[in-house]
Amino acid sequence: MAGCGLGCRSRASGRVQPEITNADEIADDATYEDASITRVRLSRRKLRLVRFVDCAWTGADLSLFVPEACVFQACRFEDCKAIGVDWTVAARLTACEFHRCILDQGAFPEMRLPRTVFRDCRMRDVLLAGADLTEASLVGSDLSGATFGRTRLARADLRRATGYVIHPGENDVKGLRVSRESAAGMLEPFGVEIE
Repeated sequence: MAGCGLGCRSRASGRVQPEITNADEIADDATYEDASITRVRLSRRKLRLVRFVDCAWTGADLSLFVPEACVFQACRFEDCKAIGVDWTVAARLTACEFHRCILDQGAFPEMRLPRTVFRDCRMRDVLLAGADLTEASLVGSDLSGATFGRTRLARADLRRATGYVIHPGENDVKGLRVSRESAAGMLEPFGVEIE
């Protein structure tokens, strides 16, 4: 994904974008493939009908970004800040990876996110109720205040994740992997105190 082998092609202009470093280079109703999107500030901006395929996002500020009917397919986000983003307005978020990102107060309810990677991310107060996180990786992420309910976590990996409280009776947790030290978050709903 790093680099821009094929370039990024806008349907509107047909122009190739090997590297995007300015938010003004991203247009509505366009497709960007194999793009390297670096330090772009899309905070509080609304984009509509944009397709990002195999794009590498690095150091971008997407806080309160509105991705209306946008597609994110096989994108990798590293060291990005996306506070308060309602990802449900996107058309699709598939096979994406988030590494060392700040995703606080984000909303992913009812979304299909199997095998999505959230590695070493800060995800405080994130809404994950009803989401399908089957085989997802949340390794090393801070999930303090995250909301789970009817969440599919089958075969998901929460090792080294912290701050979460997940009720096993209200979520699909078959095959869920957790660390011993953070397993208390699975027992808290039952009033079990671990010393």
